[in-house]
Amino acid sequence: MTIEKLLGLMSGAEFADYDKIYDRLMGDQQLVRVTFAGIDPAEYVREVKPPRTEEIAKYYEANRAKFKTPEKARVEYLLADADELKKQAPEPTEAEVKKYYEDNKTEFQKAAEHHHAPGEEHKDDEKPAAPEQKPFSEVQSEIPDRIKRKWAAEKGGEAIDAASKELGALYVANDSKYPTTVLDDLEKKFGKDKGLALSHDVTPLFDSRRIEEIEKIVGSNSMLGTWAFDPKNKVGDITMTILTSKGKALFKLIDRQEAKDNPGVTVQNREAIVKELQKEQVRKRVALQASTMEGEIKAHGIAAARLKYPVEWRSTRYFTTDFNGDVGIEDRSLASAIRSRIAQNKPKAGEAMVLQGSGVSREKQDWAYVLYIDDVMSSTPDDLEAKFQETRRQMDSQAREQYQENYANQMVFRANIRGLESKDGGAAAPPPPMHDDDGN
Repeated sequence: MTIEKLLGLMSGAEFADYDKIYDRLMGDQQLVRVTFAGIDPAEYVREVKPPRTEEIAKYYEANRAKFKTPEKARVEYLLADADELKKQAPEPTEAEVKKYYEDNKTEFQKAAEHHHAPGEEHKDDEKPAAPEQKPFSEVQSEIPDRIKRKWAAEKGGEAIDAASKELGALYVANDSKYPTTVLDDLEKKFGKDKGLALSHDVTPLFDSRRIEEIEKIVGSNSMLGTWAFDPKNKVGDITMTILTSKGKALFKLIDRQEAKDNPGVTVQNREAIVKELQKEQVRKRVALQASTMEGEIKAHGIAAARLKYPVEWRSTRYFTTDFNGDVGIEDRSLASAIRSRIAQNKPKAGEAMVLQGSGVSREKQDWAYVLYIDDVMSSTPDDLEAKFQETRRQMDSQAREQYQENYANQMVFRANIRGLESKDGGAAAPPPPMHDDDGN
């Protein structure tokens, strides 16, 4: 009974130190600015050499499976295309535009200009000035489009989510299979009947190696390159809701054709192999150049690297690593990749790293990017009180679990000591002290 009371008191106790809560809170919310340069593989095409006959033969033998006529598939899709739905969005009022600006100020920050006095030299370790807030008058014209896109994403997402939930009932009602016209029915019920223009069509036949052509229609990150060719998935199956770069979507497999053997190094195969080997040459040159530029920054600083490698160097805005706000790059896939890399590695100001284009998009998969961390600053979250309470609950929960584990270990230790005392009559060693992970 006593132990139960003690554990009960422990489960309701508060352990987290306020200073530690703020340290974690501020550590999680940071503003970062990055200078970056892209290395375009097109710059190295002129250095490509034609592969030798033995290289072509070796490549073919090592990759025979690539030269079959590939398995192909066709899917039907129901998509909430944000760009199309945005055309239906109501025009925001002046009050809504002002509210969006006030609620999303981090999207409208710009780097402060950096000046030196006459004769004063620039130093690589200089801290840039804090970001400046763009005035409402400067960004007012671009806010309505952002509001419309947000409206389109929300309305379209709600429609596809509702359609996805409806699928289960339709499956059961149709003897454990989807009706032939299921996506037509869902488009009517959750699109046309509600005045929303959902995109509904059938793709051309495609194979997994040329999925980018289909993703120009349905958006990137569609997962069709794997899902449509997974043997567990049969004709008639429908995906769960998938979020592509264009919006939420449902895909139905309506046709799949088996792969066929393709004999020998035909003229067509030879041309494909030559192109692939030449692309590999270019990829290696791009990777080497990126690594060399990264090494130059680490050895001599960003200023020296910019002088030595006169490529196009650009800078982001100050952005948070929690996927909110604008990075300040028109290329959304690149902006997302930079943010993800920074969030994952948590670098310090002055560090450099390489970002491979394969992590950016299919269109840039042969590129490489050199990133330099200009500045890292702690930033107060917009919803500080709510974030504080959430962090406090998490840290309290972790502390309670640690104390309960230590208490249980202590009880086991004492029980073992008493057992030894009863056998040899020796004096018991003192129990281990209870403490948390920080030694408290």
